[in-house]
Amino acid sequence: MCLLCYLENEDKLVADFAEFYHCFDWKSIPLETAAVLASELRPDSRSYMAAHGVCVSTTDALLAKIFDELQFLVYQHAGRGAQKPTLISNDLILGKQEKKHKAKSFDNSNDFEAAWRNLNG
Repeated sequence: MCLLCYLENEDKLVADFAEFYHCFDWKSIPLETAAVLASELRPDSRSYMAAHGVCVSTTDALLAKIFDELQFLVYQHAGRGAQKPTLISNDLILGKQEKKHKAKSFDNSNDFEAAWRNLNG
C-alpha cells in the first residue's frame, strides 16, 4: 500500500502515528520510514480503514451481527404481538449509520456554560 492512499486522510494518519508510534510530526521522519510505518498499521486503525473504504472494524461488525441474531432469537420466542427487531449490522457494515448529534465547539468557557444552561433549562 502506498503512502498516497493514506495521505487522502492525513488527519487520521497523524492520529494513528501519534497513537501507535508516539510520533506527533510524521513529516519529520524519512518518507520511506513513514511509508513502512503506515503500511504496518493494524486493520482497525483510522487511516487503514479510511484508505480501504471500511466503515467498521471486523470486531465491531461481528459484535453487531451477534447482537442482531440474539435480538431475532428473542423476537422468535416472544410470541404474538412482539415488535420485530431493528437490525443494526447491515447499516453499520455498509456505512449507513447516521450521526444523530453534531459536535459543537466553543471559543471560550463562557460560551460553553451559556449553552449548557440553555440545554439544562
